[in-house]
Amino acid sequence: MATTPLGLELPPDSTKISKFAEAHRTLATKADAILAAQNTKVQSVVDRANAGEFKGNKGDKGDPGASWVQPRLAANSNIDALPGPAEGAWPIWTFADADSMTPDLPELGTGELIQYAQGTYRTQYWDVNGGGLWKRGKQAAWATTWTRIDRNPMDAWNYTRLPVGQDINLLTIPGYYGVWSDTDADTMTNLPVGFKGGLIRVTRMGAQIYHKAYRYANDHAEFTREGTTAGFFGWRRTDAAGVVLPSFPDISTAPRSGFKSAYLALNVPETSGTETNTSQSIRFPLWYGVPIKRLRLHIRNWSTGSSAAGTVYTGAVNFTGAWFGKAIAGNQFKDGVRKQVLPAFTTPANGSEYVSPWFDVDIQTNGRDILALGFTTPAGHVQAKSRGGCWRTGSAADADLATGYTGTYSNFSPFDVWLEAEVPAATPIVAGVGDSNTAATGTFMPVYDSWLSAYCRQASALPYFMAIHGATADTWDTKTDAKWNRFTADIARPDSAIHFLGRNNMQPGVTLPTLQANFKAVVDIIREKLTPVVYAATITPSNTETPEVQALRRSYNTWLASKPEGVHDCFDFVSAVSDDDATIRAADNADGLHFKITGHEKVAAKVLERPVNPRVLTQTETTALLALLA
Repeated sequence: MATTPLGLELPPDSTKISKFAEAHRTLATKADAILAAQNTKVQSVVDRANAGEFKGNKGDKGDPGASWVQPRLAANSNIDALPGPAEGAWPIWTFADADSMTPDLPELGTGELIQYAQGTYRTQYWDVNGGGLWKRGKQAAWATTWTRIDRNPMDAWNYTRLPVGQDINLLTIPGYYGVWSDTDADTMTNLPVGFKGGLIRVTRMGAQIYHKAYRYANDHAEFTREGTTAGFFGWRRTDAAGVVLPSFPDISTAPRSGFKSAYLALNVPETSGTETNTSQSIRFPLWYGVPIKRLRLHIRNWSTGSSAAGTVYTGAVNFTGAWFGKAIAGNQFKDGVRKQVLPAFTTPANGSEYVSPWFDVDIQTNGRDILALGFTTPAGHVQAKSRGGCWRTGSAADADLATGYTGTYSNFSPFDVWLEAEVPAATPIVAGVGDSNTAATGTFMPVYDSWLSAYCRQASALPYFMAIHGATADTWDTKTDAKWNRFTADIARPDSAIHFLGRNNMQPGVTLPTLQANFKAVVDIIREKLTPVVYAATITPSNTETPEVQALRRSYNTWLASKPEGVHDCFDFVSAVSDDDATIRAADNADGLHFKITGHEKVAAKVLERPVNPRVLTQTETTALLALLA
């Protein structure tokens, strides 16, 4: 299928393809020139600011000549005693860094910690990318509690009124920008639909830009989006009216109009392995990039990784119930508070899937949660062994302990366990089709710690795991296999998918044409079964590769970089975890083949460099394109 220079697909029989594409190319060239000129101006301002030209870069605050922007705040820093000057902005680059700070930050995310000084008194702001703006005051011996101040944020950063005709896509410098009237808003482009007078907050982390818009109407609506200078995701409403769902009767089986059911894996299959537990408690950690208010639990005793049809293990399993609550210290219920969301239940004896009624939860993007299960089985009962991080004890009765849970972490969990989440229909879903390096083998909590999970948390998306530990690419090339046909039609398909398969095919005797044929076969199935929007990723090294295998992998990666089979892009995962394209960087190496969580965060950052969705033309570009075609 033909595409335009910006990756938009065109019908093959269109008689206007050539004219359209040429006009689009002209427009794209002009747009790139405008963006380049804008970026040059922005960089000039940043360079001058860092040189101290603006007296600390914040009005008259700070010492003349001092740079306002400070180095990245290291993990485990004490924010009561920030390093460096008394005033400045300290970037926090990762969720893990934010989670490690002492005392605790009020919301987890990436962003900037900003501090002003008035004598010995300090005022601090925590500005979360895609999240809230928080404020507190402190002296040497005490500090006020953090207060969220999004509705009155002008005291944190300089404020600028936007001129008539402003293109919101060109707002790339962090700060607050006012849209003063309905009349002004009507002249601007790329505002949220229905946005009139209000405020726009811009934050930035590297290449990633975050916009949050507050509408000053009766409803005080809030909208959020993210992107880069190359383009933005669409605006989505993120205030309570936009995301909070009412309770529904448990007898319903499908999401209501305007919402969809999303698949959220708690574990993924192994190519082999079973367990024989007779009594267990399991606590799964939950952390997602979008709010979730309603779930269903799916459990089946089978594995789709061990055979084409899937291996089913029979015999009923008795569950003592399911409990949900906020997490603290990893596997403990915060303040001992938990809610029993499901009573005791029993799975089908024939090994078919158990599906629970819907139950209400309160999953927020800035918090950690726990889903706890307890189960018992007769002696000798066999359970499928899956890859998925959790905490476990040998007693089903421990599942709902308010305090003092003594479970130890495990890379494995029994059964095939996943959640069906009801979310707004516009929620992005991104699939990862891969092997153990997508499952996150080598981390503390596989699946939970994966690059796919890390990316989706920061991109306000949900992860769709199509990963099997130990799988080779050729085991994914048959579309009738159970792994491709697990879900009913009411489970939403992903909006895009990243192909990261092939590491286990890198063996002596394998040829490049074989790898290329496997890639084509799997990409074709992804387009049929999941989504037409497919991306590739380069295959990372193993520390024990032979010269023959290393040469094969590098040749394959060079071919992937050419974006074969019409994939939208190819992400350079190799440079995320390797400095020499021969071994995994020591700081990120788990076992010579797999990555630690730091490696997964760096892989996620590679995907965050540009959105994994086709670019949508702005209103200005569409108008200009139509004029060129006229």
